[in-house]
Amino acid sequence: MSATVAAALKRIAVAVFTDKKSRKTLIGLILGIIVVIAMPIAVFISALNMSADVDPEDLKRFVSEELTDEEKAELQTVEDTMKAIETAMTERGFTAEKTKEAQALYMFFLYEQSGDESFAEKLSACFAENQTDEQLIAAVNSAFGTEIKAEDYRKILILIKSRE
Repeated sequence: MSATVAAALKRIAVAVFTDKKSRKTLIGLILGIIVVIAMPIAVFISALNMSADVDPEDLKRFVSEELTDEEKAELQTVEDTMKAIETAMTERGFTAEKTKEAQALYMFFLYEQSGDESFAEKLSACFAENQTDEQLIAAVNSAFGTEIKAEDYRKILILIKSRE
């Protein structure tokens, strides 16, 4: 069986390499395969290897040019709230990690409750030393009238920590 296949391949090879038209067809076929398969892979790999030499200020300026005034105001409010949470948590002596947890609570669960000027202080007051996630979420639910589940909060923390 293998001798028959080898003989057939030999006849095909002789026919292709001795006939100019067949040779051109084979070369075109090989180049087509390279272009169709190899080029997208090469482009994808080179895109992954590109360095991110983007100036943050240029990016910020570009994004802000595309936003409406209402969206800019909302974005500024979010930024101000994040800074207020950081300040409140620092004043209470919490670590940067706890500050990130408070900011995650705000972004994922308490965004709609943040209209009050004392929001950051109210949120930071929910935190305590050696506190379990269940105790923290119970304090947050009590302070803000929410129904956050400790398991949902843990999932967010795992997601954030995996990104770091």
